[in-house]
Amino acid sequence: LDRLPVPFVLDHFAKLRPSALGGDVHRQVLRWLRDGRAWVKLSGAYLVTEAPEQQSDDCAALARSFLEAAPSQIVWGTNWPHA
Repeated sequence: LDRLPVPFVLDHFAKLRPSALGGDVHRQVLRWLRDGRAWVKLSGAYLVTEAPEQQSDDCAALARSFLEAAPSQIVWGTNWPHA
């Protein structure tokens, strides 16, 4: 992705699980956000949650990390309609 000549969008919390917070891939996504290379779409938390029954806000810290890094690079969506 670093070699792409255009900015890009990562959907569904960049497909990172909440347990990835602070890891290498998470830090790379934050760099892309801060550099204006990427946007992250905050949608489909149910696709990345690690909570049983998808009934938790375990993705909140992940969302906050993106917002704190580069609030202008965040896109919100409902992920509706979906299959």
